[in-house]
Amino acid sequence: MQTTAIERVKSAFIAGLWATLASITIGFGFKIWLAQWVAKEDLALYHTSIDIISLSLILMTGFRSSMVVSYSQTQNDKDITNIFRYSLITMVLLTWGVVLPYIKHTLGIQVEYLHLVGIILGMGFKVYFTNQIAMYRMYNISNKVTWMEPLAQILVFFICFYLLGQAAIASLFFSMMLSSLAMAGFMFISRRKQIATTPFDSVNMDPSLVSFVKKSFTASLEAGASILMIYITVLLTIAHFSIEELGDFQVVVRPVITYLTLLFVFPIYRFVLPELAVCVRHSDTLQIKQIKKWIYKLAAIVGSGFFITMLLLKPTAYLPKA
Repeated sequence: MQTTAIERVKSAFIAGLWATLASITIGFGFKIWLAQWVAKEDLALYHTSIDIISLSLILMTGFRSSMVVSYSQTQNDKDITNIFRYSLITMVLLTWGVVLPYIKHTLGIQVEYLHLVGIILGMGFKVYFTNQIAMYRMYNISNKVTWMEPLAQILVFFICFYLLGQAAIASLFFSMMLSSLAMAGFMFISRRKQIATTPFDSVNMDPSLVSFVKKSFTASLEAGASILMIYITVLLTIAHFSIEELGDFQVVVRPVITYLTLLFVFPIYRFVLPELAVCVRHSDTLQIKQIKKWIYKLAAIVGSGFFITMLLLKPTAYLPKA
């Protein structure tokens, strides 16, 4: 029996919501635990470095939406994937050559070179496979990665800190690096079981692919501008506040912004947009209206529940007293 678009959206969105809530619970609990004993300065350096690198790679989020739409229209995954590969490689090299020196020399953040390079490569691979999974509408794999990633990071942190005797901040960087690579490997293996890897090849630029590149560029600028409004607070905090205040911001305020994005922005990219693209291609206006109505209703329920929960938890109460 063939399911409708609204049924697929509901099923994937609700499963994704539970996976996201599990990820938030695990990740926020880990941050609270770290805040009890890791120096604020170390936490501030770690989160700030991750944020700045993420800001450069988050531009590839714009490619995700255009990849989904273009693939649903043309089914040309080979050329679409290769265009994305070349674009991602370029962005990773720019991040390596520009953002990394900016972190170490302009901002004066003392972080090991190996840690920063590992984070860039790990995040790059994760972005690549995340976008590819989204293009093929493999919702089940995407939802598994959502809750598996924080667990993998915690596991690697415990191995590095307790078994290998690494410092806390080094263990955090290694945990982010290796958990990103682990999730990239998981997505690669899971996707390959269903769809073969497209070859690395030249691109035949027909009108549809030219349109895809234009849409990707525009969507990347839109994603960059919207995310910059969030990340600019980190840069302003670095410039005008002390390292301890930056640590408080990164432990309390920054996670709340991140979790709101996880709950309300990413599910739209992952689940709603792919199905809307199919509905638009088939001119199914009834399904589009049903999806729109259901999303508005769910957003009101989830948003209210999230804010009430955060008010009851009072995250600042978990910070160590000065």
